[in-house]
Amino acid sequence: MATSQQVFCRAQVWIPGHRVDVPLHSHLTVADAIAELIPYLIEHLDAENKDTTWLRDPDAYWHLCTFGNQPLDEDKTLAEEKILDGARLFLTKTDPGEKYVPLIDNVAESITYYLKRHFPSWDSPFSKRISLHMLLAVVAMVCATAVVWTSAHQPGWPVRAALAGGMGLVALVSSAIAVVLVRTDRKERFSVVPVPLMMITYLLAATAALVITPRPLGIYQLVAAASTLLALAVCQSVLTGKHLRLHYAVIAGSVLVILIGLLNFVYRSPTVVIGVQTIALCLVMVLIASRLALSVAGISLPYVPATGEPFMRGKGAGNLDAGSLPRDGTSSRALESIHNQEQQILTAGACRMGLLIGALVVLVSASVVVGRCLNTHEWLIWSFMLVISVCLVYRGKSLDDAREQAIVVIAAAATLGAFGAGLLTVPQVSSDNTLRGALALGILVAAMVIATILAIQERGIVSPIVAKVLELIDRALYISVFALVFQVMDLYSKARAH
Repeated sequence: MATSQQVFCRAQVWIPGHRVDVPLHSHLTVADAIAELIPYLIEHLDAENKDTTWLRDPDAYWHLCTFGNQPLDEDKTLAEEKILDGARLFLTKTDPGEKYVPLIDNVAESITYYLKRHFPSWDSPFSKRISLHMLLAVVAMVCATAVVWTSAHQPGWPVRAALAGGMGLVALVSSAIAVVLVRTDRKERFSVVPVPLMMITYLLAATAALVITPRPLGIYQLVAAASTLLALAVCQSVLTGKHLRLHYAVIAGSVLVILIGLLNFVYRSPTVVIGVQTIALCLVMVLIASRLALSVAGISLPYVPATGEPFMRGKGAGNLDAGSLPRDGTSSRALESIHNQEQQILTAGACRMGLLIGALVVLVSASVVVGRCLNTHEWLIWSFMLVISVCLVYRGKSLDDAREQAIVVIAAAATLGAFGAGLLTVPQVSSDNTLRGALALGILVAAMVIATILAIQERGIVSPIVAKVLELIDRALYISVFALVFQVMDLYSKARAH
């Protein structure tokens, strides 16, 4: 039992989601210990960048309980309650019941009280976030201005070299600082700094690659910028091992642009057709993002036979027979993947999210280009854009992760909206393109109204017949995408002519 010589006892205090070892004074009453414990826990968890919302409840009535939810007597000391070293205490809170509005007869004190309660004050973490995001916005504005200025005025080599060299140097410095912070900031004091610095690195590197070539913007500059971003993203993801969503998003977008550029080095097409090709390739990336993410994370998917299928595949790959597994230790990687370690799952999730974001950003950007450059196969491409939006809705609704589903569904609406806006905002727009743009935006508005009504009513599809019909339509739409691309590229007529 506690003695008079035992002044402190180290207890393990449990709160939802956390447990903290706390040195408690044995001769403090439980009520006084709770009053000191709450600020201590908030400060301790804030230092580790953990959520303290549960503790910041000004109206809660707090209790310290032992195992079995037996509350300690608040009028007794911890020593009297026989709380010894190693004790496990559970911090709980209850509703105090009737709450009274504070009576403040001073106007200045009342204003101060309610401002502190309802409006956050300017502090160092807030200042840090605002400054970093403002810096990122300013750099993005400077990069956009540099690209537009060099494209419009076509300066000579000295100006381009100085501009690209300066941006490249700043990009390297920014990347180095971000990598050092990620690898050395063990206490995560600067956890909000690396991501904006990495984004600044990507912006400056891409701009330097775009402005260095003394010619108007075209497919060559885009391939050069995408190649630069791909190399940087791979290096930063390997060096840091964190913020994988950003890196994989850049990798996905860069790979898509490079593939389309290489295709058009071999088979040249008009700008609108290049946009259609890009959108189709982005849809493929969205469809295979889950499989790519599992491969990147090292999670293997063993062959699971369906009803009536044999348990053996060709050459024994993926067999379920344990006797066929190697006994020389080479299967350890597969066994680790089978256990689905937490880090592998988190890596796969970050990779999947990054691939989706990168592909969808390129897809929506290409939709604007297609709308502004639509001058051939007008109704065919209009139908293609409508099919792409519906395919994205289908794909989004098939995802379980709420964030991924939201991203894909928002991109579906943004794709059709960007295409319609591109049709209506291009200079010297024709009456036919005005009609197409108005139809696209009208369909988007009608679909959003219907979707909003269904979401408010919380209605879903319960009929298996309707679900099967929608599944068949889904498959037909995916097939029709590539049939439409085939027609837009005039491959049939060109093959027939040869």
